[in-house]
Amino acid sequence: MPYRYSFTNTTKDLLDAHDAHTPRARGVRRLLRLFLIMVGLFWVYRPIWLFFTGSPEFDSKKVLMWLGGCAILWVNLIWPLLERRKLKRDTLPELEVIIEFGNDAISIQPSNTPTFVRSYEEVADMVPCKKGMLISFTDDQVNWLPKRVFKNELEMKLLQKFIEIKIRQRI
Repeated sequence: MPYRYSFTNTTKDLLDAHDAHTPRARGVRRLLRLFLIMVGLFWVYRPIWLFFTGSPEFDSKKVLMWLGGCAILWVNLIWPLLERRKLKRDTLPELEVIIEFGNDAISIQPSNTPTFVRSYEEVADMVPCKKGMLISFTDDQVNWLPKRVFKNELEMKLLQKFIEIKIRQRI
């Protein structure tokens, strides 16, 4: 039973896919990330504050604390913001996409470009997310189906089962 989805892929969809695919987003929860940002800010500003209020000499603890705070802020705040900005800048605002899950392969056809055909043997993982479904392939390529393309939750679960069966058949 093949599945066919035709939809307009937007920049917001790509940002949602990026958030779902990024290991930081999946591995580090928002509350922990917020805590790490607060620690990073403390580590950045505390040595500066100490330098100007009490002990103006540089010592290795202050330098290491400042560098650690900068590293924490870079990894948890600045780098993700730069990645999202680059995605917004480098992608088309809207793109028509047709994705068909056939019995033998997955066909992906963005508008005005050639059709990509991927076999189920190339599917590495399929992760249902809050805002859609993420399908990653063995060559690190990722496809995203936003939740709005599905008629309901049942259809999303049926597609998930369909792909899981196809992945199990290859083993």
